[in-house]
Amino acid sequence: MENKILQQNDYNALQLSLPIDLGIKIDEDDMVISFLKALEGVNLAKYFKKGKCRGRKGYDRCKLLKAALFAYMLCDNDLRSMESLCRYDIRFMYIMGEERPSFMTFERLLKDFLVKNIDEIFFELLGALMKINKEIQYIDGTKLKADAGKYTFVYKTRIINARKKLWQKISDSIADINKNRGLGFNQNDKYCAQEIGYIVQYLFEIMKKEDIEPVYGRGKRKTEIQRSYDEFLKYYEKLLEYEYWLDIIDERNSCSKTDHDATMCATKMDYYCNTGLSRPCYNAQIAVSDGVIVNAELYQRPADSKTFIPFMERYKEYNGEYPKHPMADAGYGSFENYMYCTDKKWN
Repeated sequence: MENKILQQNDYNALQLSLPIDLGIKIDEDDMVISFLKALEGVNLAKYFKKGKCRGRKGYDRCKLLKAALFAYMLCDNDLRSMESLCRYDIRFMYIMGEERPSFMTFERLLKDFLVKNIDEIFFELLGALMKINKEIQYIDGTKLKADAGKYTFVYKTRIINARKKLWQKISDSIADINKNRGLGFNQNDKYCAQEIGYIVQYLFEIMKKEDIEPVYGRGKRKTEIQRSYDEFLKYYEKLLEYEYWLDIIDERNSCSKTDHDATMCATKMDYYCNTGLSRPCYNAQIAVSDGVIVNAELYQRPADSKTFIPFMERYKEYNGEYPKHPMADAGYGSFENYMYCTDKKWN
């Protein structure tokens, strides 16, 4: 009687039992089945560096490469995500034979064991398996809205103009302090934050030498040297801010305070009033052959005409050759691009 009660208490209606073969649980029309069938007969070993592995036997490299390629196909190529997928996604469990490689295993695979970049392998396999005619490519771009504040943009032209005015103020202030204190600071047309920082430090040392205590707040009268010190300290902080943003913007015209990689681009539609206002975006360039994307990249340049040459060079880097007939609309027209196409003998 007691045994029957124990058996009833141990019973769990939610207990899950998996079949021995995980393939039974995967639908025949699932993409992982098509993916593995497409790779049948493909020699993946040629993508690995030659050499003997020391230590204990590790994971099957071909299985790891298949899992990594399938993750890239799903646009989920983060190393931590790959580790999680191999633990909890039945499709990746099926590829790996229920083995659970860590993210460090995938990191070593991608960095140390492959003869080519994983992107190059992906492009090469894609073209070989689908028998794509890559000689003819149709190129176009689109703006992808960035996750950045709409009114958080910093413009390069405004910073440059404001810095020029600040340089003039600094020259006038240096002339005044040289005259009033008998100092010999150099007056230049341009100044960097470090130069002004030296002046700030020198004025502070004078205040310490003369036992001048800095005072702030209402009803407190500042000395002449403290007023000069505070003035140059503001110059230093402002120049430091300008240099910081110009370093981030670099060759672009703008950037966002909340997303430094985003650039201000003119979009075709505004969600509020359809006026086509500029938005923080990325410029996505895509090349298609036989209905398949054969090249794609994100750029920080708003104009398509400035992305054509680096986009073509990227394709050459991954495939070892240029397409014979790249086609693009008038938005890519520029003298530099025309000369580039003439040099490549593209009509």
